[in-house]
Amino acid sequence: MSSNKRTGLRASMDRFIDGLVAGDPGKGGVAELARVTENGVLVHVGQKLWEQVNGREPGGQYFIDDGGELVGFLGTLHMATPVIAGIRLRVIDDRVVEAEIGIAEPGGMFDPATAATPRSVWEEELPEASRRSRDEMIAIANLYFEGLVAVDGDLIPLTPDAFRIENGERTANRPANMPQTLFPALQAIAHMNVAEQINAGHHAYIRVVRDRRFLIADEARGVVFGVFMFDHPGSSGTFEVPPSSAIVFEAFKIVDGRIALIEAMGRILPWQAPCSW
Repeated sequence: MSSNKRTGLRASMDRFIDGLVAGDPGKGGVAELARVTENGVLVHVGQKLWEQVNGREPGGQYFIDDGGELVGFLGTLHMATPVIAGIRLRVIDDRVVEAEIGIAEPGGMFDPATAATPRSVWEEELPEASRRSRDEMIAIANLYFEGLVAVDGDLIPLTPDAFRIENGERTANRPANMPQTLFPALQAIAHMNVAEQINAGHHAYIRVVRDRRFLIADEARGVVFGVFMFDHPGSSGTFEVPPSSAIVFEAFKIVDGRIALIEAMGRILPWQAPCSW
Protein backbone atom coordinates (compact mmCIF):
# COMPACT_ATOMS: atom_id res chain seq x y z
CA MET A 1 0.00 0.00 0.00
CA SER A 2 1.26 3.51 -0.79
CA SER A 3 2.21 5.78 2.09
CA ASN A 4 -0.36 8.28 0.79
CA LYS A 5 -3.15 5.72 1.15
CA ARG A 6 -2.06 4.83 4.68
CA THR A 7 -1.86 8.49 5.60
CA GLY A 8 -5.32 9.07 4.15
CA LEU A 9 -6.93 6.23 6.11
CA ARG A 10 -5.31 7.38 9.34
CA ALA A 11 -6.56 10.90 8.62
CA SER A 12 -10.06 9.48 8.04
CA MET A 13 -9.99 7.94 11.52
CA ASP A 14 -8.87 11.19 13.10
CA ARG A 15 -11.55 13.09 11.19
CA PHE A 16 -14.19 10.59 12.32
CA ILE A 17 -13.14 11.03 15.97
CA ASP A 18 -13.12 14.82 15.54
CA GLY A 19 -16.69 14.53 14.26
CA LEU A 20 -17.68 12.53 17.36
CA VAL A 21 -16.19 15.24 19.59
CA ALA A 22 -17.99 17.96 17.63
CA GLY A 23 -21.27 16.02 17.61
CA ASP A 24 -21.25 16.37 13.83
CA PRO A 25 -21.06 13.21 11.66
CA GLY A 26 -20.73 15.37 8.54
CA LYS A 27 -17.56 16.91 9.93
CA GLY A 28 -16.40 13.35 10.56
CA GLY A 29 -16.83 12.37 6.91
CA VAL A 30 -19.68 9.94 7.67
CA ALA A 31 -22.00 9.07 4.81
CA GLU A 32 -25.68 9.76 5.53
CA LEU A 33 -26.60 6.08 5.10
CA ALA A 34 -23.54 4.66 6.85
CA ARG A 35 -24.02 1.53 8.93
CA VAL A 36 -22.97 2.24 12.52
CA THR A 37 -22.89 0.06 15.64
CA GLU A 38 -21.98 0.87 19.23
CA ASN A 39 -21.06 -2.12 21.40
CA GLY A 40 -22.68 -4.37 18.80
CA VAL A 41 -25.99 -2.48 18.60
CA LEU A 42 -27.13 -0.61 15.49
CA VAL A 43 -27.41 3.15 16.05
CA HIS A 44 -28.50 6.08 13.90
CA VAL A 45 -25.85 8.35 12.41
CA GLY A 46 -25.52 11.40 14.64
CA GLN A 47 -26.94 9.78 17.78
CA LYS A 48 -25.47 8.02 20.85
CA LEU A 49 -21.70 8.71 20.85
CA TRP A 50 -22.11 11.88 18.79
CA GLU A 51 -24.19 13.14 21.71
CA GLN A 52 -21.83 11.90 24.43
CA VAL A 53 -18.17 12.25 23.36
CA ASN A 54 -16.65 15.61 24.27
CA GLY A 55 -12.96 15.04 23.69
CA ARG A 56 -10.14 12.64 22.94
CA GLU A 57 -6.77 11.85 24.40
CA PRO A 58 -4.02 12.37 21.79
CA GLY A 59 -2.34 9.20 20.56
CA GLY A 60 -3.68 5.69 20.41
CA GLN A 61 -2.93 2.78 18.08
CA TYR A 62 -3.86 2.70 14.38
CA PHE A 63 -4.25 -0.41 12.23
CA ILE A 64 -4.54 -0.12 8.45
CA ASP A 65 -5.48 -2.87 6.00
CA ASP A 66 -3.43 -3.64 2.92
CA GLY A 67 -6.69 -3.65 0.94
CA GLY A 68 -7.01 0.08 1.34
CA GLU A 69 -10.54 0.51 2.77
CA LEU A 70 -10.34 -0.45 6.45
CA VAL A 71 -8.75 1.33 9.40
CA GLY A 72 -8.86 0.38 13.08
CA PHE A 73 -8.11 2.27 16.26
CA LEU A 74 -7.56 1.62 19.97
CA GLY A 75 -7.35 4.65 22.21
CA THR A 76 -9.01 6.96 24.70
CA LEU A 77 -11.98 9.29 24.31
CA HIS A 78 -13.59 11.60 26.84
CA MET A 79 -17.25 11.46 27.87
CA ALA A 80 -18.36 12.22 31.45
CA THR A 81 -15.18 10.28 32.30
CA PRO A 82 -12.38 8.92 30.08
CA VAL A 83 -13.37 5.79 28.16
CA ILE A 84 -11.30 3.34 26.12
CA ALA A 85 -12.48 2.95 22.55
CA GLY A 86 -12.10 0.39 19.79
CA ILE A 87 -13.12 1.68 16.36
CA ARG A 88 -13.22 0.09 12.93
CA LEU A 89 -14.11 2.08 9.82
CA ARG A 90 -14.64 1.27 6.17
CA VAL A 91 -13.77 4.30 4.04
CA ILE A 92 -14.73 4.56 0.36
CA ASP A 93 -14.02 7.71 -1.67
CA ASP A 94 -13.10 9.51 1.58
CA ARG A 95 -16.51 8.78 3.11
CA VAL A 96 -17.08 6.52 6.13
CA VAL A 97 -19.65 3.93 5.05
CA GLU A 98 -19.23 1.60 8.04
CA ALA A 99 -18.35 2.48 11.62
CA GLU A 100 -18.07 -0.13 14.35
CA ILE A 101 -17.39 1.22 17.84
CA GLY A 102 -16.76 -0.38 21.21
CA ILE A 103 -16.56 1.57 24.45
CA ALA A 104 -15.08 0.35 27.75
CA GLU A 105 -15.95 2.38 30.82
CA PRO A 106 -14.05 2.50 34.15
CA GLY A 107 -14.01 -0.73 36.11
CA GLY A 108 -11.95 -3.92 36.24
CA MET A 109 -9.01 -3.59 33.86
CA PHE A 110 -8.88 0.07 32.90
CA ASP A 111 -5.92 2.36 32.21
CA PRO A 112 -6.92 5.11 29.75
CA ALA A 113 -3.51 6.80 29.85
CA THR A 114 -1.69 3.65 28.72
CA ALA A 115 -4.41 2.91 26.16
CA ALA A 116 -3.70 6.30 24.58
CA THR A 117 0.10 5.94 24.60
CA PRO A 118 1.30 5.15 21.06
CA ARG A 119 3.28 1.91 20.84
CA SER A 120 5.87 1.99 18.06
CA VAL A 121 5.72 -1.80 17.70
CA TRP A 122 2.45 -1.47 15.76
CA GLU A 123 4.11 0.81 13.19
CA GLU A 124 7.42 -1.02 12.83
CA GLU A 125 7.89 -2.76 9.48
CA LEU A 126 9.28 -6.29 9.54
CA PRO A 127 12.20 -7.59 7.50
CA GLU A 128 10.97 -9.51 4.49
CA ALA A 129 12.08 -12.82 6.01
CA SER A 130 9.94 -12.25 9.12
CA ARG A 131 6.71 -11.51 7.22
CA ARG A 132 3.82 -13.86 6.57
CA SER A 133 0.95 -13.70 4.08
CA ARG A 134 -2.43 -12.34 5.05
CA ASP A 135 -3.95 -15.82 5.24
CA GLU A 136 -1.04 -17.15 7.33
CA MET A 137 -1.28 -14.25 9.78
CA ILE A 138 -5.01 -14.71 10.24
CA ALA A 139 -4.55 -18.44 10.82
CA ILE A 140 -1.89 -17.70 13.47
CA ALA A 141 -4.08 -15.13 15.24
CA ASN A 142 -7.01 -17.55 15.17
CA LEU A 143 -4.92 -20.10 17.10
CA TYR A 144 -5.03 -17.72 20.05
CA PHE A 145 -8.81 -18.16 20.23
CA GLU A 146 -8.52 -21.89 19.61
CA GLY A 147 -6.15 -22.13 22.56
CA LEU A 148 -8.48 -20.09 24.78
CA VAL A 149 -11.56 -22.24 24.20
CA ALA A 150 -9.58 -25.52 24.33
CA VAL A 151 -7.81 -24.40 27.55
CA ASP A 152 -4.56 -25.27 25.76
CA GLY A 153 -2.02 -22.48 25.55
CA ASP A 154 0.42 -24.77 23.75
CA LEU A 155 -1.73 -24.46 20.62
CA ILE A 156 -0.69 -20.81 20.31
CA PRO A 157 2.56 -19.86 18.54
CA LEU A 158 4.04 -17.22 20.86
CA THR A 159 7.41 -15.50 21.12
CA PRO A 160 9.13 -16.08 24.49
CA ASP A 161 8.47 -12.50 25.57
CA ALA A 162 4.93 -12.19 24.18
CA PHE A 163 2.53 -10.25 26.38
CA ARG A 164 -1.06 -9.00 26.41
CA ILE A 165 -2.57 -5.55 27.02
CA GLU A 166 -6.30 -5.34 27.84
CA ASN A 167 -8.08 -2.00 28.22
CA GLY A 168 -4.69 -0.39 28.69
CA GLU A 169 -3.48 -2.82 31.38
CA ARG A 170 -0.67 -5.32 30.86
CA THR A 171 -2.20 -8.62 31.97
CA ALA A 172 0.43 -11.22 31.02
CA ASN A 173 4.23 -11.40 31.27
CA ARG A 174 3.94 -8.39 33.58
CA PRO A 175 7.30 -7.33 35.06
CA ALA A 176 7.56 -7.53 38.83
CA ASN A 177 8.51 -3.84 39.08
CA MET A 178 5.27 -2.63 37.50
CA PRO A 179 2.81 -0.95 39.92
CA GLN A 180 0.17 -3.32 41.28
CA THR A 181 -2.84 -1.67 39.66
CA LEU A 182 -4.82 -4.78 38.71
CA PHE A 183 -7.63 -6.28 40.77
CA PRO A 184 -6.26 -8.98 43.12
CA ALA A 185 -7.23 -12.15 41.20
CA LEU A 186 -5.66 -10.81 38.01
CA GLN A 187 -2.65 -9.27 39.73
CA ALA A 188 -1.86 -12.72 41.18
CA ILE A 189 -1.43 -14.29 37.73
CA ALA A 190 -0.22 -11.30 35.68
CA HIS A 191 3.43 -12.38 35.99
CA MET A 192 2.63 -15.60 34.08
CA ASN A 193 2.99 -15.69 30.31
CA VAL A 194 0.00 -16.05 28.00
CA ALA A 195 0.28 -19.83 27.54
CA GLU A 196 0.84 -20.47 31.26
CA GLN A 197 -2.30 -18.56 32.18
CA ILE A 198 -4.40 -20.49 29.69
CA ASN A 199 -2.92 -23.89 30.59
CA ALA A 200 -3.64 -23.25 34.27
CA GLY A 201 -7.32 -22.72 33.41
CA HIS A 202 -7.47 -19.09 34.46
CA HIS A 203 -9.43 -18.19 31.31
CA ALA A 204 -11.63 -21.29 31.19
CA TYR A 205 -14.68 -19.09 31.75
CA ILE A 206 -14.38 -18.15 28.06
CA ARG A 207 -16.24 -21.05 26.47
CA VAL A 208 -16.87 -19.70 22.97
CA VAL A 209 -15.26 -17.08 20.74
CA ARG A 210 -17.77 -16.51 17.97
CA ASP A 211 -18.27 -14.12 15.06
CA ARG A 212 -14.52 -14.13 14.55
CA ARG A 213 -14.01 -11.32 12.06
CA PHE A 214 -10.37 -10.80 11.14
CA LEU A 215 -10.86 -7.53 9.30
CA ILE A 216 -7.48 -5.87 8.92
CA ALA A 217 -4.17 -7.43 7.90
CA ASP A 218 -0.96 -5.50 7.35
CA GLU A 219 1.68 -7.87 6.00
CA ALA A 220 4.54 -5.36 6.08
CA ARG A 221 4.07 -4.76 9.82
CA GLY A 222 2.83 -8.23 10.78
CA VAL A 223 -0.43 -6.88 12.20
CA VAL A 224 -3.90 -8.44 12.34
CA PHE A 225 -6.91 -6.58 13.80
CA GLY A 226 -10.49 -7.70 14.19
CA VAL A 227 -13.66 -7.72 16.25
CA PHE A 228 -14.81 -10.80 18.15
CA MET A 229 -17.57 -11.95 20.50
CA PHE A 230 -16.72 -13.90 23.66
CA ASP A 231 -19.33 -15.97 25.52
CA HIS A 232 -19.03 -16.65 29.28
CA PRO A 233 -21.73 -19.05 30.53
CA GLY A 234 -20.71 -18.25 34.11
CA SER A 235 -17.79 -19.28 36.30
CA SER A 236 -16.65 -19.25 39.92
CA GLY A 237 -13.03 -20.19 39.18
CA THR A 238 -10.12 -17.74 39.16
CA PHE A 239 -12.50 -15.01 38.04
CA GLU A 240 -16.10 -14.95 39.20
CA VAL A 241 -17.91 -14.21 35.94
CA PRO A 242 -21.72 -14.21 35.69
CA PRO A 243 -23.36 -15.34 32.42
CA SER A 244 -22.32 -12.65 29.96
CA SER A 245 -20.73 -11.96 26.61
CA ALA A 246 -18.13 -9.44 25.53
CA ILE A 247 -17.31 -7.51 22.40
CA VAL A 248 -13.55 -7.40 21.89
CA PHE A 249 -11.55 -5.27 19.45
CA GLU A 250 -8.20 -7.06 19.29
CA ALA A 251 -4.87 -6.69 17.53
CA PHE A 252 -2.00 -9.15 17.09
CA LYS A 253 1.65 -8.48 16.20
CA ILE A 254 3.09 -11.48 14.36
CA VAL A 255 6.84 -11.86 13.88
CA ASP A 256 8.46 -14.91 12.26
CA GLY A 257 5.14 -16.74 12.43
CA ARG A 258 4.63 -16.18 16.16
CA ILE A 259 2.50 -13.76 18.19
CA ALA A 260 4.64 -11.15 19.96
CA LEU A 261 1.94 -8.82 21.31
CA ILE A 262 -1.82 -8.95 21.82
CA GLU A 263 -3.73 -5.75 22.55
CA ALA A 264 -7.46 -5.56 23.14
CA MET A 265 -10.34 -3.35 24.15
CA GLY A 266 -13.22 -5.34 25.65
CA ARG A 267 -16.69 -4.48 26.91
CA ILE A 268 -18.92 -6.86 28.90
CA LEU A 269 -22.41 -7.23 27.39
CA PRO A 270 -25.54 -9.26 28.20
CA TRP A 271 -25.32 -13.02 27.69
CA GLN A 272 -25.18 -13.99 23.98
CA ALA A 273 -25.41 -10.39 22.81
CA PRO A 274 -25.41 -10.07 19.00
CA CYS A 275 -22.62 -8.41 17.08
CA SER A 276 -24.94 -7.01 14.35
CA TRP A 277 -22.39 -7.52 11.54
